[in-house]
Amino acid sequence: MKRIFIPVFLCACFLLNAQNTEELQNEIEYLQEINSTCKLLNVNGDIEIVNSNDDLDFKIISLTGSTDSQTITLKFLIKHELINKEFDLHVGSGKPIAYNVLGEGIEFKSATFPNSPNQIHRGVMSVKVPTSVPVQGQIEFQNVLPGTTQLSYIELNYYLLNLRGNRDRETYKIEIRNISVDWN
Repeated sequence: MKRIFIPVFLCACFLLNAQNTEELQNEIEYLQEINSTCKLLNVNGDIEIVNSNDDLDFKIISLTGSTDSQTITLKFLIKHELINKEFDLHVGSGKPIAYNVLGEGIEFKSATFPNSPNQIHRGVMSVKVPTSVPVQGQIEFQNVLPGTTQLSYIELNYYLLNLRGNRDRETYKIEIRNISVDWN
């Protein structure tokens, strides 16, 4: 009985292993194809940040992903040297947008300024930014699969309002390109 069982068991293990090997090979080829697409879209690997308003200093702290909640969080600092200004981030119709390297849109979830008093009014999240003091903010995107290793584009629309007198509502834009996601 042992003489028959052992060869049959070994043959079954070999066939099962061959099937798993074929599946792994197909997955490796698929990932290599996606990787080559990513290399085409991100030739130099450098993050680009373009801000249409030179008065606002915008710096990225991190872009982290949570595998459990399938979200990506962009943490940043904003700072300016102006007096009596408020930073108003569009979270309504002009809400932040993002795209992965395959051109798929990523859904905006929320924006917060965790350590600062802020409020949402008419599709805009407002936070007072004292002169020369950096204020931390974060934007969260949802329904993102952990296989997303990089975002090719993020766009934020905002106002910089004068709190005394003229409430100029010129819309400014921050564009971030080619930023990698650190998953936890």
